[in-house]
Parts: sequence; C-alpha cells; structure tokens
Amino acid sequence: MGLAMLTGACLTPPGVATQQSAATVLAEQHPREFVHSSGEILKGAVLGWNLGNSLDAAGGETGWGNPPATLELMKGVAKAGFGLVRIPVTWTSHMGAGPDYVIEPAWLKRVAEVVGTLMAKTHTWGQASPGRDDWGQEDFVVKQFDKLKTTYIDKGIPVFLGEYGAVNHEDDPDYRRYYMEYVTKAAIDRGILPVYWDNGAQGSGEDKFAMFDRNSGEVVQPKLLEAMRRAATSLTKLTDIALPKPAK
Repeated sequence: MGLAMLTGACLTPPGVATQQSAATVLAEQHPREFVHSSGEILKGAVLGWNLGNSLDAAGGETGWGNPPATLELMKGVAKAGFGLVRIPVTWTSHMGAGPDYVIEPAWLKRVAEVVGTLMAKTHTWGQASPGRDDWGQEDFVVKQFDKLKTTYIDKGIPVFLGEYGAVNHEDDPDYRRYYMEYVTKAAIDRGILPVYWDNGAQGSGEDKFAMFDRNSGEVVQPKLLEAMRRAATSLTKLTDIALPKPAK
C-alpha cells in the first residue's frame, strides 16, 4: 500500500524569501504528474496518520525527543493501513531577520527530504478548541460531523479531520479503544478522512499518543489500530461498536 502525497497551497509563507524554495527542491527530486483530485485521494486513503512533534517541534526535528523521520517508519505506517500522512511543519524558528525573513536552506532541504514521497501542511499554533470536552460525548461527535457533511461533503468539498486521538492509559485501555473506534466510524460514515495524531510519545498518561515506534516503525498499539481499521472498513453501524469494559 502506498502513501498519498498532499502538499499545502505553499510550502513557504507568502512574503517570505528563500534561496531555493522547498517546492522547487521537490520538483527537482521527485518530478511527478498528479492525476487525482483531492477528493479522490482522501477517499482512497481510508485512514490518515500524523508525523507529529517532528518537523513542527521547536528547535528542529528532534527538539521534542523524536528521532529523525526515516523510510522504515513510513513503510511501517503504510503497512499498517494508513493511506495518507500529514506532516505539520513550523517555519518561524527557521527564519532570518526581517524584512526578508529568509528561511534556512538546510531546513528547506530537510523538509523537502521528508515530504519527498509524502505530503506537508503548514503548521500554525493556536489555543485548544472551545468545548473540547464535548468531544467525549457520542451525540456531540455525530452532530459535528453531520454539520461538516451538510456544509462541505454534500457540496463536493472534501474534508479530512487533521488531528484526533486519545491518550493511552494502561489502567483503562478499552475506553480509548471505544472512543477511537466510535469517532473513526462516525467520520468515515460521513465521508470524512480521520488523521490520527501521533506525537511519538510511548507509555501511559498525559500526551502518550504514539501508535508507532519512531525508530523501528513497529506498531506499539495493535489493538487500537485494529479497532480503527475495523471502524474504517467494516459495514457495521455505530450502535454495533462494543461498549468499553469497566477498568479493573
């Protein structure tokens, strides 16, 4: 299974100078002709995955503890059934002084290397979404996705859920399974491509979202992955999803 490549409108923010644009680097390294629309790409991807806390990390790709992205990692992502990879990128810490704000050539080159067979999305920082606790309620999830379907998808405008996930708690993993299976199913049933937020952090507790080992590319949450794939590919209904088992 291949990974879809989805580039942003521009890799360099408007008005910022570069010695060689990342788009030019990509064109030189990986010339290709796109024959599919964005809607076709999202529909064929089935599930998406985020290379989080890497190229968006303050201080560079390894600034938040993850190793550099490798081909082995991307092979593992594709093998697991993810058809699209989203790569958040932060530019502000790699810019020179004004008025030109030249982006570091080495950073452009590294972004181009990672994006070469995948995709990129310019990353901007903001506050947490208002009402984020509501996303733990099934009815709220369904209503929000119904709004997206009516407003965009039914009018031919493709939608992908750029980041979603639930932290790993070893004392009650089935609640996480249920949440991820439910949200994934609700999105897929409405034509929305869900893109899992993976920040590379393994273990249990706050901010532990890792699906893959960033060094080996191996899946570290196989039961969670199984639930997401089941939600994305089965013909079952939301009401068929098994309720979470009480924590021991």
